[in-house]
This record gives sequence, C-alpha cells and structure tokens, in this order.
Amino acid sequence: MTLRQLEYVLAVADTQSFTQAAVRMHVSQPSLSQQIQVLEAEIGGALFDRPPKPVRLTNAGRAFVAEARVAVASADRAGKVARQRLDLEPETLTIATVPSLSVSTLPQCVKRWHDAFASCHITLKEYPHRAAAIEAVRSHGADLGIGPTPEDWEGAVEHLGWDQLVVVLPSDDPLLQSRSPVALEGLSDRDWVLFNENHGLGETVLEACERAGFEPHPVVRTAQIEAAARLAASGLGPALVPIKNVPPDLASSVRQLDPPIAWELSAFVAETSLRRLHRSFIEVVREADWQQRVPHGASILTLG
Repeated sequence: MTLRQLEYVLAVADTQSFTQAAVRMHVSQPSLSQQIQVLEAEIGGALFDRPPKPVRLTNAGRAFVAEARVAVASADRAGKVARQRLDLEPETLTIATVPSLSVSTLPQCVKRWHDAFASCHITLKEYPHRAAAIEAVRSHGADLGIGPTPEDWEGAVEHLGWDQLVVVLPSDDPLLQSRSPVALEGLSDRDWVLFNENHGLGETVLEACERAGFEPHPVVRTAQIEAAARLAASGLGPALVPIKNVPPDLASSVRQLDPPIAWELSAFVAETSLRRLHRSFIEVVREADWQQRVPHGASILTLG
C-alpha cells in the first residue's frame, strides 16, 4: 500500500468518477484503475461499487477513505513542517469551501488577506458538496472551512452570517410583474432548472421544495450556479440559487421567497482553538458583506 494509491482512492471518492480522478491526478485512467485494483486485492475487497455513475464507495470504502484522508494529510503536513523549519517553504493556509462562496464572497477576502500576509501562501479548495469540504477540514486536508455550519462539530466554529435562496424566473414570467415575494408551493407544477444530483446545492433545493410540499420536475440539470440562473431566465423554468450568486444583469428576474429559506454560514477548524493564521483570515472574512440577520420568518435549513 503506497501513499500514491491512497491519493488515487481519495480522488475517485471526491470526484465520484475514475475519469475525473485521473485528470486530477495527471495520470491515465487505466493506470489509476489498475493501481486501485492492486490496492483492493491487497485489502481483500472492493472499495467502490462498479460500474454505476457516479461511482459510489462500498461500506469498506467509506471506512478506508476516512483513514486514508488522515494518512495523506499527515504526510503532507510532515513534509510541510520540515520545509518550513528549513526555510524552504512559506507558511500556507488551505481553505475548504463550496462553489457558491468561492465565486461570490471569498475572492475579495483572499485578496485582502494576501495583501496583509504577503509572505504566506493561500490555497482555496472548492468542493461541489459541503460534506466533502467539512470532511476535508475534519481529516486535516484543509486548515480552515468556510461554508454552511457543520452539525455536532467538535472543533472551533465562528459564526459569519446567513445565506438564503431566491428564485430566478423566466424573463417573461407573469410573477415578475409584481415585486412581491413568491410562494414556493405556487411553483410546484413548473418544470425546473436543477443542479446535478451530486451537487450540494441540489440537495438544498430538493429540501426546500420538499418543505413546500412537492418534488421539482427537472427540465435540465447543471453543475454551475450562474448557468442555473441564466437557464432559468432564458425561459426553461424557475431555479433556486443563493442570493449572492445571482448575476447582476439578471436582477430583474429574481424574486424573494415567501417564507424565506436560509442557512447559517461559519468558519470552522478541526482543533478546539484557532491558530494565528486561522484567526487572521477569519478577521478579514468577518468584514465581508455577510447577511448578519436571519430573514424574518425564515425556514432554516440545517446543511451540516
């Protein structure tokens, strides 16, 4: 069993695809698949169910991945600490987050922090599902998480603010003639623009619709938040997206929901206390334009 084999398994687990994992690891798919098969033979059982797409972990695979993340993160930290002591590598802060924040609030935060700590390097890791971002922090694959507040978190958590869903409607939709908020249950008979099934926001949208008493019927799915908003505005059907991810030119196609649907956002680390770099970045992030109050009468989603 080699460290490289562990990295291959983690890449497949994160992307849910042997093809995408091979691209991430800069190897051919046959080579990656062969190494995983060698590892499975050594272990004595399958780590992945084949051939469904997306690729799913077996029960043994889930147990293996949890430990593999710790092992890979420990190896990375060992090298990093040694290089820092030898003055061969500057301090690095690795942030785990989700796409809705990496393209809206965080870019300016990263720029401001870098201006203040130019001698330190920062790495921003985007995970399509919040659970993967949380697991990256838990297993020390990232130093700090920024995203939906995780449940039952044993490390330090710092509240940042709130996020909420809004509905993007076709540009000629009669509901846009009024500025009033839209009741989600009133859209139950529409065809919807939805996110891919393995996308974290896909689960968020489904939960919101379930609370409104219906299951949305997809007309198209996408992995891109801006694409969802633009597909909706083009006339394919409504889409639910986080409020800060609405492109400015589509503002006239957006309406608030009645009741609002919101969730808490936090910064979190695996340790029970914050280190200097953690604290410095959080201080910068706190100054971003977060929604500080939960919307009045909001239905609160627990996404951790």
